[in-house]
Amino acid sequence: MSTNNDNNQKINGKIIFFDGHEQSIPYDTTEITKNELYKATQDINEIILPPATVKIGARAFSWYRNMKKITIPKNVVSIGEGAFNRCTALKEILLPEGLRSIGPWAFYACENLQSIVIPREIERIDEETFLGCKSLSNIVFSEKVDNIGNKAFFGCLSLRELTLPVAVADIGDDAFSGCRNLESITLSPNLTYIGDGAFSGCEKLRAVRIPDAVTNLGENLFENCSSLEDVTIGGGASVLSKKIFSNCGLLTYINIPENIKTIGASAFENCESLFEVNISENLIAIGDAAFRNCDSLEKLHFPESLRSIGTSAFEDCEAIATVFIPDNVTQIGEKAFFACGNIVTGIVGKSVTRIPEDLFGRCVRLMSARIADQVTEIGDRAYAQCCSLHNINIPSHLEKIGDSAFEECAMLQNVVFPYALASIGAFAFSQCRSLDEIIFPKNVKEIGAYAFEKCATLTEVRFESAWNIVRTERPLIPGDEDMTSEDFLIRCFKNSSELESILRRERREARRREKLLAKQKKGNPAEASADSKPYNEMRIPEGLQVLQEGVFSYCINLMKVELPVTLRYIENYAFRGCSAMTKLVIPDGTLSIGERVFEGCRLEDVFIPASVTDIAEDAFMGAKRFTMHTPRGSYAADYAKRNRIPYVYSDIPKYRSSLIPRTIRSIRVRGWKRTFKNMFKKKNNR
Repeated sequence: MSTNNDNNQKINGKIIFFDGHEQSIPYDTTEITKNELYKATQDINEIILPPATVKIGARAFSWYRNMKKITIPKNVVSIGEGAFNRCTALKEILLPEGLRSIGPWAFYACENLQSIVIPREIERIDEETFLGCKSLSNIVFSEKVDNIGNKAFFGCLSLRELTLPVAVADIGDDAFSGCRNLESITLSPNLTYIGDGAFSGCEKLRAVRIPDAVTNLGENLFENCSSLEDVTIGGGASVLSKKIFSNCGLLTYINIPENIKTIGASAFENCESLFEVNISENLIAIGDAAFRNCDSLEKLHFPESLRSIGTSAFEDCEAIATVFIPDNVTQIGEKAFFACGNIVTGIVGKSVTRIPEDLFGRCVRLMSARIADQVTEIGDRAYAQCCSLHNINIPSHLEKIGDSAFEECAMLQNVVFPYALASIGAFAFSQCRSLDEIIFPKNVKEIGAYAFEKCATLTEVRFESAWNIVRTERPLIPGDEDMTSEDFLIRCFKNSSELESILRRERREARRREKLLAKQKKGNPAEASADSKPYNEMRIPEGLQVLQEGVFSYCINLMKVELPVTLRYIENYAFRGCSAMTKLVIPDGTLSIGERVFEGCRLEDVFIPASVTDIAEDAFMGAKRFTMHTPRGSYAADYAKRNRIPYVYSDIPKYRSSLIPRTIRSIRVRGWKRTFKNMFKKKNNR
């Protein structure tokens, strides 16, 4: 405690307690420090400081929770940090005109403080000064105040109107955040900086005008201002920051001025009433999720200046009808227009080289899509579930179609693959029930599992490399476990450019074949084969190195497969359930046979070369009464001895011919699964 000997100020201060008794504060006290006055703070009702006091120190009255009033003399020039922290019963306080500084969190959580007049010499409201003052409804600022610190008025729930002094140039992070009842604000024309979240959570704020002098608009600035309807953005800032207006549910119109070059991530996310956005001609980038879930957004025009559109930028904007992506856009993020249920037309500009994942996925009303010729890849699920899509141009430079790219495009009728196409992903055209013809160009090297599963009207499949054509009288639906032989009558035409007509068969004929097939499955394959002549042969070309998992799984009529000498690996389940296959020659050079490869096969003879050095222990699970043919001293011979399989020493026969195009290097997982189920071969009359 310091003292002052000025006789003119020899007046004691006092502490007034709730029980009525008083305690003096020495007249010569010039600085009040923490816990100097009285330790039993809960008993104090009122404090009158002596006139000699010039400084209230840090946390001097902190936690005087029951103190209702304090008189501060005119000579006080500074109030330290946390000086009145959590004086929750304090309703009023008169600050002296000569006060020059108020420290951080000086009035933190003074929940009953109702009004405050900032003295004329104060130039800065420090951080958290009035944070949590729930009852503060009136603030009179000094004209000299030019800076409002971080969280200075955070959570002032009773504040309804705010007019900032002309001198204010800087508003800190979360300065007025959580002022839920703030209805109007008038910002200083000299304001240049507004920090992150400065007005976030001001739920009753209806309008805001951002001055032209503002060059920095913080992130989350007006986030969760759920009543905000009218916004004017000044001409100083170049970026609308991340989540600046997110969750402003009543905002209907926004004008993006010419100075704005970037719209940040989630800037307008969940603005459910936003109907129109007037985008300036200078905009360069739209950030991730910038307009996601703007359900009412209809009017949208992209300027030619635009270069990038972020991930999920317009996801779930259900009212957008047309999307025209300008030619200067070079980058589009995943799900940019995902689930925009009313889009009818989607046009991608000339500078895009890759269609990203889920770009127009679940755009259920999309009828027409145009892709620039420079595009080389269509990403996974890019147009999946576009169930109204009738036609789409496939660019001439396209090399890859991703997994499920057009899955469930039920109305898609015509797809022309370009010469450059090399890969078609798994489920790429699954359930495209209107496709009737597919022609694979010479460069196709990979077709994924179930790529054309459940294409209910697909009647023609052609590999240009060998002009191999498969045509069905009824829909070809590989992998569908519920279809019967009536839906799988197939002919194979080798090296034919002109198809013979396929005559419809009577249903009773199909039923008769089913009965014959049943005999075959019961152990009379000769009888069934003599009459129904099941399609039973597959020749695979040289160059194939891997038979991938489940490739011929459950092809129950497949009796013969000729494997190429280039084969190295037979993966798990490759021939599982091929119950009609009795003989298989594995070519020399093959290295391994995977798990349960021959499970359920009624094999009689298997030829395994000396090159095989690995056979899974369960490779022949369920395959009974067969003989293994293998050279003397081979790994297969030892395997047969170890597993008690009958074997004989012999050389391996060789095959020469092939039907599958030579460009194929890998047959994907379950590539032919069930394709040969109930398929029949007729005599070739040509």
